[in-house]
Amino acid sequence: MKRSWFGLVAAALLIASRSPAQTRLVIVSGLGGEPKYTQAFGLLSASLAKAAKDRGGLPDSAITWFGEANAGASPFYRGPSRRENVESVLAALADGRDSAQVALVLIGHGSGEGSDTRISLPGADLTATDFAKLLGRLGARRVAFINLTSASGDMLPVLAAPNRVVLTATKSAFERN
Repeated sequence: MKRSWFGLVAAALLIASRSPAQTRLVIVSGLGGEPKYTQAFGLLSASLAKAAKDRGGLPDSAITWFGEANAGASPFYRGPSRRENVESVLAALADGRDSAQVALVLIGHGSGEGSDTRISLPGADLTATDFAKLLGRLGARRVAFINLTSASGDMLPVLAAPNRVVLTATKSAFERN
């Protein structure tokens, strides 16, 4: 299953890209809860970041990965996947002069329903409503929002907007496993 999601995400990033220099990739790998999930989320995040650089041509500076503290020595790891870090990087993209398209990939566990659907992060989680506000600040830029968490399907109607592609791993919030 990991390979199929990796291929889907890599293809979406490469097909949607106007130019590697005009794309910013933000990867958020949430709490694993158990060592096997922590490791799996970290490996998938690191592989995606490396593929974006090697296959997609994105420079290191265009790739931001937030994950658990044991992420290792990846050149793309920028700190823990805390709400304030994700908000800060998306605010910087919104406030910056660069008009790059943005790809935001969530990897991990999710829960909730409707606009309260969320990714599990250390500290306060981010909900669909939170992401709608953050992405709304990006204006008319092209955005790919790829949510690979459990219970992710309910984010689709909350995040749908012009110039935005939303992919979810599930059809509804009831798919938790």
